[in-house]
Amino acid sequence: MLFRSIADPTIGGREFGPALSDEVDAALRDAFEAIGRDDLVVVALGSYARRELCPGSDVDVLLLHRRAEVAAVADALWYPLWDAGFVLGHAARTVREATKLAESDLETLTSLLDVRVVVGPATADAATLVHRVRRVARRRRAALIEELAAAAALRRER
Repeated sequence: MLFRSIADPTIGGREFGPALSDEVDAALRDAFEAIGRDDLVVVALGSYARRELCPGSDVDVLLLHRRAEVAAVADALWYPLWDAGFVLGHAARTVREATKLAESDLETLTSLLDVRVVVGPATADAATLVHRVRRVARRRRAALIEELAAAAALRRER
């Protein structure tokens, strides 16, 4: 059964996040098998990257690619998760596009601070992205801390 951890009442507490993450990983790997491209890598972001998914968590994923023809690939990867009822935070970008967006968008920058390779042979692209994003975060450290504090204050007010 796909997503056994959701239906299995014996999986709970600290075991749930890693179990559900493992099953999402497996679903993405299964979907990726038929793709046959060597210029792609799927990375988990945020709580999914940390294997801390909770019931109802968004599953944040990024398809890193080197050429533009990825819409059908992305659909093939995301649809099994959508069909299973997951809410996806998803994107398909080049390393350059993701880095450029991280430079100007706080949410993108913070989401790219926790990255884990799920599937795909282009793992060097994921490593390059992590390196570049960490450089952006160091360069923007003061502004990043200020923006995160302001965002936290807004959440508390709401």
